[in-house]
Amino acid sequence: MTQRQILEKRLDDLIRDIIKGRDTGSPCITCGKTLTPENITAGHFMKRRHLATRWNTLNVNGQCWKCNGEDDTDLYEEAMIRRYGATITENIKKMARSAVHYTNEDLTTVYHELKRYQEKYA
Repeated sequence: MTQRQILEKRLDDLIRDIIKGRDTGSPCITCGKTLTPENITAGHFMKRRHLATRWNTLNVNGQCWKCNGEDDTDLYEEAMIRRYGATITENIKKMARSAVHYTNEDLTTVYHELKRYQEKYA
């Protein structure tokens, strides 16, 4: 693995851990089923390929396995609007369409920012 791949994997693992810590016991963002350690996944509203939002804690929310597997973008968007409002949802969509070119240093900074966020839910 390259250094970049290692950093991206660390970030993916961290965002998943953050979402599990934050959203376990809460309802699935799309269907409302209570999330447990056994059924929670880190569901991305804007897909992971969009680096600008890949590790954004508003873009990634607790979803049950079923909803995450169904990949219903329209249903997820409706849920995002209910949870965060139309303005934030639109901002996330715009952000996802923006071109970002993270350096390894940028990814390390994002990692440390997420670690600080995680402390709130530890």
